[in-house]
Amino acid sequence: MNGLADEYYQQYLDTYYYDTDRSSSTEMANQYRVSGLPTMIILDSSGQVARRLVGFTSEAQLRSAIETTLYR
Repeated sequence: MNGLADEYYQQYLDTYYYDTDRSSSTEMANQYRVSGLPTMIILDSSGQVARRLVGFTSEAQLRSAIETTLYR
């Protein structure tokens, strides 16, 4: 998945990783309603949740979610 993030990062993405086992990440997990792990949340250009991917996500699924968000 890091390769995919690198592919889009130059033009479109900022990526953040949060360890929900750490108390410092609890607020973020609550804010974005993280209910299962792993969870990937894609925000649109206005900061709104555009896609939420919970559980194992293949590279193809993630690519589709990113592209759908970018090109809608």
